Amino acid sequence: MAIGESEKRARSWIESRLPYKPNIDPAVQEELGHYSTDHLNRLYHEDTLGYIQLRNFIISPKELNEEVQRRLWLESVRFRVTMVLLSVAAVASVIAAFEGWRTR
Repeated sequence: MAIGESEKRARSWIESRLPYKPNIDPAVQEELGHYSTDHLNRLYHEDTLGYIQLRNFIISPKELNEEVQRRLWLESVRFRVTMVLLSVAAVASVIAAFEGWRTR
């Protein structure tokens, strides 16, 4: 390997599951926070000129798509965590009801 070449390494399975955080300017990122995921998705799909106009900034479709995908991934994780917690709570309530019924 020549000096100056960067070494490419294989991504681990956990890194491959994490969404790519787009390298967007913090001011643009703050502006994107004012939009819902559905609205950003609509803007992405309605794109005809190559760049998307936000209120104060212009963003490329690639950056917008990466942001939408990241948000969808986060919503998916939140949903899965909520489902796991609800399942644990349901099992705990059934066990507590059974224990309460058994002691009578």
